Amino acid sequence: MAPRWIAAEAGERLRVWRMEGDRSLAYRSAGAVDRSALEVSILGLTSDWILEETSKTRVIWCGVPERLVDLPAKPPGAEIVPASSPDIEIRAVCGLKQENPPASTRGSETILRGFLDTRPDFDGTVCIPGRNALWAQISAGEVVSIKQFATGKMFRAMAKAPGRPEVGDEAAFRAGVRDALTSPETVSARMSEVYAVRRMGRKISVNDRLLALILGLELAGAKGYWLGREVALLATEETARGYALAFEEAGIFFTTGDRDRHLLHGLYLILADD
Repeated sequence: MAPRWIAAEAGERLRVWRMEGDRSLAYRSAGAVDRSALEVSILGLTSDWILEETSKTRVIWCGVPERLVDLPAKPPGAEIVPASSPDIEIRAVCGLKQENPPASTRGSETILRGFLDTRPDFDGTVCIPGRNALWAQISAGEVVSIKQFATGKMFRAMAKAPGRPEVGDEAAFRAGVRDALTSPETVSARMSEVYAVRRMGRKISVNDRLLALILGLELAGAKGYWLGREVALLATEETARGYALAFEEAGIFFTTGDRDRHLLHGLYLILADD
């Protein structure tokens, strides 16, 4: 039987998986936690899993790196983190950093490692949506450069009400992406118009229109990363449709992949490094 271990991602939420080899057996989550409380929080979520094991349980976490590796570089491995509990051994995945323009990764390097293991000859760009969307240029198995956009943060700050970034009116959504992509200088005014139309009593999905404009801005800023290149979109179910529609509207040649599948595969590869 393959060894059992715990995969963890610390980000907007703390997410943990009980793993057997590269197979997920169970999943749990909690709210975001500080680095100082991370080990205690993981133990709180997984204590029953750990008690079932006869030896120390390995925990591989990403999202809170102990060290950042300068680009260009292959997706990095992990470093040992001293554990206060005698029942676990902890490895923290190293992040990536870039001095100019300033950028660093907190978990997306692990997704990149999982993806590149399945596509070792990939030469193009990877896009990973999130609070800070990441665009990474890949060549010869290395991450050459990265660029980040606060797309998720902007949407959540401006959305009319909390909710998933879903797309209702596809035609209007595509038009919003197109407007922002071709005339990014008008986006602030267009956002104001969206709220004004709503106040006038006309039926309009504020969140749809805002998401379209914000995604269009992201694509305008990332044009050097996608123009003439293959793009791998590694998204969650929540973000995949909006990005896919925006990519189609921009004429981007892209493939899709499951973000969490590549995340877990990346964590498994780091476990196997030992």
